[in-house]
Amino acid sequence: MEEHLFRLREMNPRLISLYEIGRTHENRSIVTAKISARQIMPDESWRPFRGPAIWIDAGVHAREWIAPATAMILIAALVNGYNSEDVGVRHLVEHIDWYITPVLNPDGYEYSHTKNRMWRKNRRPAFCKQQYFNRICCSGVDLNRNFDWFWSITGSSADPCHETYHGPSAFSEPEKSVRDFLQVHPVKAFISLHSYSQLWLLPYGHKKRNYPEDFHTVQRPLALRAVKALERLYGTEYQVGSGADLLYEASGSSHDYAKGVLNIPFSFLVELRPQNTLHSTGFLLPEAEIMDTADETWEAIKIVADKMLERYAPLPPIETSRGRNLMGITSSTEIDGNEHCSTSTTPTATPTPTTSIKASSNTSTPKTTIKTTRRKNNKNSPSKPTKKTTTSTTTELPTNQTLIVNTTTETTTTTLMTSKWVGRGK
Repeated sequence: MEEHLFRLREMNPRLISLYEIGRTHENRSIVTAKISARQIMPDESWRPFRGPAIWIDAGVHAREWIAPATAMILIAALVNGYNSEDVGVRHLVEHIDWYITPVLNPDGYEYSHTKNRMWRKNRRPAFCKQQYFNRICCSGVDLNRNFDWFWSITGSSADPCHETYHGPSAFSEPEKSVRDFLQVHPVKAFISLHSYSQLWLLPYGHKKRNYPEDFHTVQRPLALRAVKALERLYGTEYQVGSGADLLYEASGSSHDYAKGVLNIPFSFLVELRPQNTLHSTGFLLPEAEIMDTADETWEAIKIVADKMLERYAPLPPIETSRGRNLMGITSSTEIDGNEHCSTSTTPTATPTPTTSIKASSNTSTPKTTIKTTRRKNNKNSPSKPTKKTTTSTTTELPTNQTLIVNTTTETTTTTLMTSKWVGRGK
C-alpha cells in the first residue's frame, strides 16, 4: 500500500505530499497523504487564506480491510476529480487540506495478511505471564482503547491477552503519532474509518447518554445528512448515535479524544459495511462490495466537507488561481508542513492518472457525485512511463515527523488501475 501511495505521489507531485508521521514497533512507516491544490497556487496572495483541514484515518484495527481500501479510493477520488476538472471536487481540493492515513496500524495489518486474518491489535512485543503450569505470552494493544480519554475506565481490558487490551498507559504506543501530528496540523473534522455494522458514531462513547454540547444542534444533524446522502446512492442504511448508545461503552477511542481534548468540531467514527446481522459476512466483506462501499462513503464525507467550508472557509482573494493552467510548474517543495514554494520550469506534458473511479463534472453546483465503475484486475497496469526521473528527499518537521518529498518529471501519461490493488484488499 505504501508503494501505491508513492506511485500516486510520483504522478501528482504538486497535488500530493506524503508524511511519515511515525514508525511502529516493527519499524514500519505510518504514512499520511496530504491532498491540497493550494500548495501549487503561484499567487502569493492565496497563502494567508488558509481554509479548513480534514483528517481521515483507517486501518486502526488490523482485520478491518475495507477501511484502508476505502481510504485509498478516497485519495484517488480527490486526485482524479481534480485532474479531470470536476468542479465540485476541485472546489474541495482547492479550499480544504485533506490528510488521509490509509493504515494507522501497518504492523497489525501485515500480520492479518500473513499470520492471522482476525488479528485486531497492533504488534506490541509480547508480555509473558505464568498461568498455573503454563507460560503464556500475548502481543498487541487495541489502539482504539489507547487514547487519553477516560482511558481504561470502560469497555477495555487490562489483560494483554484480551482483544481490547488498552495498553500499559494512555498513548503507550507509537501510533500515538496521530495525536502528535494533529497538534501541529489542526483540523476541523476528524473521521476514523472502521468496520463493520453500518454505523455513524458520534462522541462520546465512554458513557451512555453522555454528549458534547453541540451533539443535538450540530453533530447529530450533520451525521444524519451525511448518512442520507450515503443512502441515496445504493440504498445502504446507517444508524446514527454514540457508540455507547448503539453498541457498548468504551473509553480511550480516537474520535472521543479528537472532540473532547483536541476540540475538533466535527468528529466521527464510521463503521462501514456490512450490517451486523445473523448472516453477515462480518470482516470478510465480498470484493464486489468494495467499490460501492467507498463510493457511498465519499458521498457522506462530501457532506461533512461542505459543512466545513460553510462554517470555516475564508473568502478567497479577488484574483485566485482557479481556472488558470498551472501545469507548467514541475516541482514543489514543502517548507514546514504548512507553506510551500513552487519553482517553474519548462512546461511538460502532465500525467493524467485514471482509476476505476470516474468523476462526472457538474458546473451547476460544487456538490458533485462521483460515479464508479468496477474493473477486473489488469495485469498489464500500471503502464510504465517513459523518460521519468525521480528523486526522493526528506525534510524534518516538528514532533519528529518527516515530509517525504518527491520531485518527478514525466513526459508521458501514466494509467493507474486502483481496482487491481483494491481487489486484493491490501
